[in-house]
Amino acid sequence: MDIKKPNSPLFTGGTPSISKQASASQNQTNSQFNSGNLKLDSGGQIKIGQQIELQVLKITASEALLQIIGSKLRIHTTDKDLLQIGQQLKAQVTSTEPVLQLKVLSQAAASQSIINSTLRQTMPMQQSLKGLLESIQLLTKTNTVADSQPALTQAANRFVQSLPPIEAYKEANVLPEILKKSGLFTEHLLAHQIKKTNQPFVVPNNDLKIALLRLATQIRNLQTETRATDKPTLTSPTPNERVGIETGNLPVTGGKQQAQQGSVIKPNTTHQQPMLIHNEQFTDKLLHQVEGVLARLQTLQLQHAQTHEQDRPAWSFELPVRTNNSLEHIKIYIEQDDETKNKNYLTPWKVILKFNIEELGAIQAHVTLQGNKVSVNFWAENAQTSALFTEHFNLLCKQFDKAGLKTGQLNCRCDPPPKQTIRTHTPLIDETT
Repeated sequence: MDIKKPNSPLFTGGTPSISKQASASQNQTNSQFNSGNLKLDSGGQIKIGQQIELQVLKITASEALLQIIGSKLRIHTTDKDLLQIGQQLKAQVTSTEPVLQLKVLSQAAASQSIINSTLRQTMPMQQSLKGLLESIQLLTKTNTVADSQPALTQAANRFVQSLPPIEAYKEANVLPEILKKSGLFTEHLLAHQIKKTNQPFVVPNNDLKIALLRLATQIRNLQTETRATDKPTLTSPTPNERVGIETGNLPVTGGKQQAQQGSVIKPNTTHQQPMLIHNEQFTDKLLHQVEGVLARLQTLQLQHAQTHEQDRPAWSFELPVRTNNSLEHIKIYIEQDDETKNKNYLTPWKVILKFNIEELGAIQAHVTLQGNKVSVNFWAENAQTSALFTEHFNLLCKQFDKAGLKTGQLNCRCDPPPKQTIRTHTPLIDETT
């Protein structure tokens, strides 16, 4: 790179030049320029060790405009793809003679501050995917609710149809697509679509985050319409659902009645599914759950960003599963385990799966892949499930062999699984105040 003509008292004695060294520094991490130094002609009162802020103001086909200590510098560069408008970098003065030498510092600290600030907002808002799926299943399977809230039920059904069926998880070539559309990579997928200048913009199908955003928008629209036309009402239960309701002075007769002061409504504890009596209350709860799951997704994205900043990426996925009779979910955690490298310096990949599919009970699996050798340890709460897994280990070995993998250890225990050790992230309070 070289600078055309700076207009700044910082630079004296001719036109300075800027260059990027080819040598990489192993101690620098995750800066856009973490593999080199910038050099400028010496001049001005600058001390070794001083840190200077750089900001990218403009990028063209062959040039970039930078701001350094109040001065605007136009540079020729072939590395424009490494720059982003508005990007702020920090450089440290490592030498002042014979030329001023700047080392671009890692952006990890600044990035971590932004991540921590956002995590403090998203973490308290988190709601479980399991709770949302239970509410949606109740909404779509309860006739009373479907009749009283048809628009909300239709929105919930559209969301359910966007979820991957359980059969999709049985196909090895389909699972990567499910992970891609888990909501952790939504912005990346959208950015990729935007870059396709010669093609029409297409919103990715069946992306979990997009489906949740659509559902949240539909619920808000329904709330606005309902509150503009109707007042909250109480819907009387069916005769079989009257047990567990203390009516006070409110007679239970059927049809719809206005809420009266003194009426107390309690859920029917003997019924398998909780009753949805107050439509507006349930709608508010559903929206709160959707927004909470979106906050959970954003938290998982930020936690991945933390591990990426540490050069040890890890991913946590929470995936919905649509079965014939229910909505379930699977948790998947993936990381590269640097602590258990073998003598050949092969770093193993570790995958932890948690799921609770009907009739099998709660199951946890720890999968380790080192080179082409794979080992699996299962923990099942159901003794029959444990025996079933052990009985089919031969089939699992054949599938590994078919995929070109060597089978290591295979175990299945009917015991509680060990406590999961997830990589520790930077504390949220690790900031200057």
